[in-house]
Amino acid sequence: MSARAPGVFKRILANRVLHFASIGLVCFGVPFVLVTRGLQASLRAFSHLTLPFFGFDIPFIPVVEVLMAALVLLYVRDKITKRRVYACLVMFAVFLFSWFVTDVYLYLSLYDIQANYHYAAYGLMTVLFFRAFYREDRAQHKLIYAAFATCMLISLADEGAQRVASHRVFDLNDNAKDALGVVMGLIVVHFIMTKYGTADLKSIPKGEKRIGEYVKNPASAIVILGIFTLIFLTVSALFSDPSYWYVTVLCTFLLFAVAMALLYATRFKMGRRALSTVIVILVLAQVVSVFVYWDDGIVFHSSCVTVYRGVPVPFCDVLVYPNGMVRPADKHHIFNSEIMGFFANYAPSIIVVGSNRHGDPNADVNVDAKYGSYLAYSSQLRRNIQVVTTSPEEACALYNQYRQEGKNVMLALHATCGGFFY
Repeated sequence: MSARAPGVFKRILANRVLHFASIGLVCFGVPFVLVTRGLQASLRAFSHLTLPFFGFDIPFIPVVEVLMAALVLLYVRDKITKRRVYACLVMFAVFLFSWFVTDVYLYLSLYDIQANYHYAAYGLMTVLFFRAFYREDRAQHKLIYAAFATCMLISLADEGAQRVASHRVFDLNDNAKDALGVVMGLIVVHFIMTKYGTADLKSIPKGEKRIGEYVKNPASAIVILGIFTLIFLTVSALFSDPSYWYVTVLCTFLLFAVAMALLYATRFKMGRRALSTVIVILVLAQVVSVFVYWDDGIVFHSSCVTVYRGVPVPFCDVLVYPNGMVRPADKHHIFNSEIMGFFANYAPSIIVVGSNRHGDPNADVNVDAKYGSYLAYSSQLRRNIQVVTTSPEEACALYNQYRQEGKNVMLALHATCGGFFY
């Protein structure tokens, strides 16, 4: 018995399915521990730890990441190919896109550990899934969909457990980040490692009329899941308030269906011509609109769309920065210190808030949510910022007025029910 025990123990440790299950438990447990133990602030502080270097404060985490990347490149220098380089560039591009559209008001850095945990953990989980379940006789596309579905079930269970145990909100945007981590893992497996399956974009069927042929192709399966994930990520970031979960779900699947229909239409000559014609017309119309209304600020506003400098922003709340740049904003019911801190990063003298609510009992005490003009002290700027809260229509007029007067103004505009101050 004593001679057999070590062998059994080694087989258990070498079990690849056990490795996958272990990382699944880690992905499930780590966020739960961070939330219940109140470690999120400490982790964020560690993410931005700096080291003094000849009078400069050098961020610690980016230095470690650069050194690790250099060591990895040195180790695999003989295996670097164009295919692998392109795959890495695609992953970095979608990572930058995710950083741009998510967690706007948290103002997180590119190297924030907690924000990037989703991508790293679920990417590793995907790799271990293929390591555990890959067989040459198994259909590759089925493994791809199974990996995505399994990892997303773990992600959903994680969010549900955190909500029950710590009264944390069920954040669909976290699920979307996990999904992006899975897609990154699929890219690593099929375009970089290629040990547990491979995918070739050139193998995607061309001109095939049967949808099933696209679904069964490994490369197109990854593309399909990637499109779904990017839509899910964008929509969940814009409708981040938990009360909009149904809007996130409906819009994600609706936009995904439209994207797939358009993509499928390009397989036909008539479809390509029609789509190209529509795109050319829309681009020309947008260029003309921007040229005509560039100096006019907010051109039009309704409950469904805001037009800024000729650019329409449908349905979403809108942020206009002091430098004139505009972006859709995720929806919040209250104007709290977190959002105020985000605004202060851009050093405005005036913040104009368009709202359809005359007050919110849950609003932060340092900002009065009632209509009117107030002074809010910013510890970051060490000065007061004038906050003007009024109706969306009046906010548009005030913003245009302040802008024409050359004032340093920032606009947070409600575009539909449920925006700033609701």
